[in-house]
Amino acid sequence: MPKVVKIITATVCVVLGLTSVALIWVRDSNRNPEFCGRCHAGTVSAHYSSWESSDYLAHAHAQAAVTCQDCHPTTVTESISKILASVTRESAVALQGVEVQAEHSNEECFACHGSYEETVQRTAYMAANPHDSHLIGEQLDCVACHKIHEPSQDYCAECHGPMSDEPGWTTEVTSIANLGLSVFEPDMDCTVCHLMAPYVESMENTSREAYAHAQEGLKCLDCHELEAITQVHQQAKPTERIRPRSVTMDQCFFCHTDNEHTSYEQVIARTEGYTIRGEALNPHAITEDPANPADPHSSGEGQVECSNCHKMHKASPGVEYCYHCHHERNFDEGCTGTGCHESGGEPAAEDEE
Repeated sequence: MPKVVKIITATVCVVLGLTSVALIWVRDSNRNPEFCGRCHAGTVSAHYSSWESSDYLAHAHAQAAVTCQDCHPTTVTESISKILASVTRESAVALQGVEVQAEHSNEECFACHGSYEETVQRTAYMAANPHDSHLIGEQLDCVACHKIHEPSQDYCAECHGPMSDEPGWTTEVTSIANLGLSVFEPDMDCTVCHLMAPYVESMENTSREAYAHAQEGLKCLDCHELEAITQVHQQAKPTERIRPRSVTMDQCFFCHTDNEHTSYEQVIARTEGYTIRGEALNPHAITEDPANPADPHSSGEGQVECSNCHKMHKASPGVEYCYHCHHERNFDEGCTGTGCHESGGEPAAEDEE
C-alpha cells in the first residue's frame, strides 16, 4: 500500500475516532442534568434546582432516574449548539430572568405513566375523580394541573374540595371568573364547558327545542347575547351555579313573528284545538286583561311568556304548565277565580282541615 494512502487512511480513522468520541461526549453531556443546570439554574423557574431537590414533580422524576433529556430530547445540532453556548456562557447570560416554557403532549407523559384510561382507574377511589373530568368531556391535558418545575395546580379545588394536600401542590389558582373569561370568546363552542348541564344532549335530542333551533343553524349567541354572557362569566363564583340566562319574548319574536318565517297569527293557528280539562283553550291566543292588573297571563307583551311552556334544553311542559292553575278545583261549578287569587294576584291560604 502506498505511503500516501496509509497516511490518508490513518488520518480519516483518527478524525472519525475523535468525532465519535466527541459525539458520545455531546450525548452524555446533554443527558447529564448538571450540564443543563449550568445555564438553567439561574432562570426564574430554577429548573435544575427543582430537579435536584424540591417538593415539585421534577424531583420526583429525578428519584425515578428520569433526566432532562428524557422529557426534553434534542438533536445533535441542538446539542452541539448548547455545548458551544455553555463554553462561552452566552446562554447563562441570556437566560437570566427569562421564564423558559416547554410544551408537552399527553402522549409524552403516557410513554411512562400508562394510558389515560389507566390513569383514570388509578384515581377512581377518590370522591371526585380528577382525571375523569365532567367539565371537558374528553382527555384533560396533563400539564393543566401537573407542573414539573413549579407547584402543581389543583384546579378542581375551585369548585370541589382539594384533590391533593401534598407538598408541591397549590390551590391558589386562577379564579373561576378569570378562567371563564380566559376561555370564553364569541366564536367558541359553549359545550366545551357546559357538559355539566344537558346542553349537548338537548342539541341532539329531537324532542328538545334546542335541537330544532340547531337544525336551523342557530348558535348559542343567537339567543344568549354576548354582553349578558360576558357578565355571567364575570360574576361566576366557585361552588355556585351560574344564574340562568332568561330569554325575553322580544328575542323569541325576533324570529318567530312577522318575518320571513312566520307571523304570530300562524303561531296561534298551529295550536288551534288545544283543550284544558276538556275545555277548548288555545295557549297562544290568551291575552292580557287590561282591567285586571293581577292577570296571571300577563307578560308585558300581551301574551303568555314563551318560556313558561317552551324550554330549550329540557323537556317542555306544554299544557301541563297550565295545570298549575287550571286544575279541577278551578273548574268547579260556580268558580269565580278568586279562590286562589283573592288579594291582587297573591294565592289565598289553603283551608286547614
